[in-house]
Amino acid sequence: MTDSIPPEAISALLAASSSKARPGVRSFNQAGSSEESLVDPSTRTNLFAIYCPRDGCGCMLLRKGDAKWVIGQAGLYDESGPFLPPPLLSSSSHTSQTAYWEIDNSPFGFENAGFSRNIPDSIARSEAVQKALGSGAKKLKYLICADCDLGPLGWTLDGSKQAQLGVERVGYSLS
Repeated sequence: MTDSIPPEAISALLAASSSKARPGVRSFNQAGSSEESLVDPSTRTNLFAIYCPRDGCGCMLLRKGDAKWVIGQAGLYDESGPFLPPPLLSSSSHTSQTAYWEIDNSPFGFENAGFSRNIPDSIARSEAVQKALGSGAKKLKYLICADCDLGPLGWTLDGSKQAQLGVERVGYSLS
């Protein structure tokens, strides 16, 4: 018995499980990489539907107007954690302030999203995570694509009615 996995098996495992039609989805950088190109100035909400960034996945996370653009503390992603950054993430996202989409009435504010189990403190120990969580007992959960499990795309705190999606970690339908 060999320990190697055939390349075609790896490709099949990495392929999206969804067969939904995918609209022309663009990354943050392809969509203009600015607040002006993605935000309705009167409502501060998303101008376009938000999708999973994985090629081949047609999972819609949010409809147009369902999330509010917020500038705040850098995301709660521990890059040493168990997830790989999504393929559309730019390397410029590691600053102390970043933009994200805030979703109220989570988890019901989403069209489709998955949530991880509580992230153990031993994994969620980056400085940004600890600062955001503070000394409270709430646990961090990552948001993932409900169809293909790509993540983390965002985060929420256990029991919270708000969730955040990283603007650079999702795709945008510009049609």
